[in-house]
Amino acid sequence: MLSLTESLGLLWEALFLQPEPYAAMRNQEKPVRKGLVILIVLGLVLALATFIGSILTWAGSPDVAAIQETVLRNLQQMSWWEMMAVNPQAEAMWMQIWDTVWQFVRIFNPSPSSGLAAFIVSPLSLIFSWIVFGLVAHVMARIFGGNGRLGQTLGVTSLAAAPQLLGLFTVFPFAALAGIGIWTLLARYLAIRVTHELSWGRAFWVTLLTIVVLFLLLFLLLGAGVAAGVAASSAGFQGGF
Repeated sequence: MLSLTESLGLLWEALFLQPEPYAAMRNQEKPVRKGLVILIVLGLVLALATFIGSILTWAGSPDVAAIQETVLRNLQQMSWWEMMAVNPQAEAMWMQIWDTVWQFVRIFNPSPSSGLAAFIVSPLSLIFSWIVFGLVAHVMARIFGGNGRLGQTLGVTSLAAAPQLLGLFTVFPFAALAGIGIWTLLARYLAIRVTHELSWGRAFWVTLLTIVVLFLLLFLLLGAGVAAGVAASSAGFQGGF
């Protein structure tokens, strides 16, 4: 079992797109288990950074309830509010919408509880992305003549999450997001090439086609979800008559 320092060490070496750590993972015993450990460690490190950031942001943010009360007090001093308040039903409906909007705002307001959720969400999202990409990439690599085993593919592609470490040092979030995405794609390309001993051209096409297949699967799932929602709405509408 990899230790914390060994996991972070492998991720740090893989971050610089050198083939040695990927080749070392390919030759490891039980690469899937070690890849899982690496992603859990990475997810917890990223979650800790998110938690600290959420606490700092929450500590420096104004109270949402106070903002809501202040804005509402100013609105109630306007002339249109007096005209609406004549009708109690209209005022009650407006207040209901008002409270719903601010409940939605509170969901996205940084808080320690939202930071704690990252300790579950971050590792699980990394693991889910790893498994889905690894399975599709393995099938595509074997089609293009790759000779790696499924366990090796999953083990090595776990190191392709190493660019996520860059999120700990970034200042501009949107630029960082684009940079991490491109870096991760390059790391996945290298992982596939090393694992299956493919030429650069075949590894490129395997990586590209894997991304295309994943987008198609996502599109189909979204389409199926929308179709199911429309069907359920239609059934409910017809049942009301």
